[in-house]
Amino acid sequence: MDDLEGPVRESARLLRQDGRLCLAVPHPFAEMARARPGAADYYRHHRYADVIERDGIAMTFESWSRP
Repeated sequence: MDDLEGPVRESARLLRQDGRLCLAVPHPFAEMARARPGAADYYRHHRYADVIERDGIAMTFESWSRP
């Protein structure tokens, strides 16, 4: 997501006082295994896109790397 703070703030507003929010963050080693020519420095967060094709259908997944 482009704006991480906004959705987290909104989740806090919507949750009950004893509510829980669970987020999943892939381990950086999973990202390091993917070759991305021209990728930003490992220690900087940056946006990237992966195009995955299967059975003649291509899908683009856009994400942020947040090591």
